[in-house]
Amino acid sequence: MPRWLWWAPLAALTCLSAALVFRLGWIAATLEQSDVIARYAALYLQEAGTGAKPTDCAAYPAPDWPGIWIVVRCKPMGETGVSEGVYYVNRFGGRVAAPLPVAGASPFPELEPDT
Repeated sequence: MPRWLWWAPLAALTCLSAALVFRLGWIAATLEQSDVIARYAALYLQEAGTGAKPTDCAAYPAPDWPGIWIVVRCKPMGETGVSEGVYYVNRFGGRVAAPLPVAGASPFPELEPDT
């Protein structure tokens, strides 16, 4: 058996891993916050139904939660009967589960009164 044939699986695995890392890097480099907000605003419109508007959604960064890049919160102002949506998004644009609240910290810092 030729010696290069012994190294072929390792070379193939290395090339596959390099392609996967390049793809993930490309996604992270080209994904913008406005793309994420628009995507989850559209998801909110599907989930909430009538009465929901894309302008109900706002986003803010989530530096205190590891693995979460942006929090998109959709809630109509002054309206009742329309559901609220909170979406936690990772750096690749994927939705992740809601983090556990940190003791003494508000999950929505934008709603805290200014002191």
